[in-house]
Amino acid sequence: MPRLLLIALLALPLAAHAGDLSLIVSGQWLEKTAEDQTFEGILEETRTDFDLDAGAALGVGILWEWSERWGLEAKASFGEMDVTVRRFLEDAEFVLVLDAVEVIPITAVVQYRFRPNVTWTPYVGAGVAHVRFRNLEVDAISFDDDTGLVLNAGFDFALGERWFLNGDLKYVPFETGIEGASEAGRGEVSFEPIIASAGLRYRF
Repeated sequence: MPRLLLIALLALPLAAHAGDLSLIVSGQWLEKTAEDQTFEGILEETRTDFDLDAGAALGVGILWEWSERWGLEAKASFGEMDVTVRRFLEDAEFVLVLDAVEVIPITAVVQYRFRPNVTWTPYVGAGVAHVRFRNLEVDAISFDDDTGLVLNAGFDFALGERWFLNGDLKYVPFETGIEGASEAGRGEVSFEPIIASAGLRYRF
């Protein structure tokens, strides 16, 4: 699936004509909406808690508008989040905070614009997201990448014929597998981050 998203991102410039293709650059904030997740180990007295804190990110994407109202946006976000890992073994608790954990959501979203070719244009969309984790491995515990749904809403504010201010929200629920040492076993953890972004869009 991530290869398909990458192909979509690379293929947009080939499919678009002048005026149909835009470049989007934005600053983003990744907000974790789920409560602290608990992963029960194979042993009853073993438990591991994971907490992902919000972090800033940079987003770069391409929008292909094949009609006045419909478009396809492919976007990748590059950000960092702090992860707190708490491991419980009987009465003992071990806490480790990981800095600079990379979280890379890659999204492909079909968008519908309600009022095309006006100054203020709201839109909604839906598509797929692939969430990658990097530098997240501690004490033989690692998180899997995952692919899932993304729901999207936002707006464009025209600054001119080619320049737009862009505000965007993406809801990206996903479930990642956790694999650990024998005492931790393997399980699933669900997160529901919201990616809020504000930036500029330039239409070629």
